[in-house]
Amino acid sequence: MIDKEKLGDFLGSADEFNKKCLEIFTESLSFKKMNIDEAMRYYLSLFMLPGEGQQIDRIVLQFGNKYAKDCKESNKFINSGDSAYSLSYLLITL
Repeated sequence: MIDKEKLGDFLGSADEFNKKCLEIFTESLSFKKMNIDEAMRYYLSLFMLPGEGQQIDRIVLQFGNKYAKDCKESNKFINSGDSAYSLSYLLITL
């Protein structure tokens, strides 16, 4: 079994290989027909967020882009990756 803490550190790393792995990992998931809080809860159940702000930012940015892509027809309020990213980051800080 993969350690969720190590997976979060790996996915949040700034190395190009790790960024590509984060992109592929996130693209392999589907957030269709989910509210943003449900999608975020599901996404974050797969690994632990790292403690560094820049790593969290990279992960949440990738999530926001994927969520907006999957839910652009079903969610009137999320019309871009930027809006999904902003709302996701606010949910995490709460």
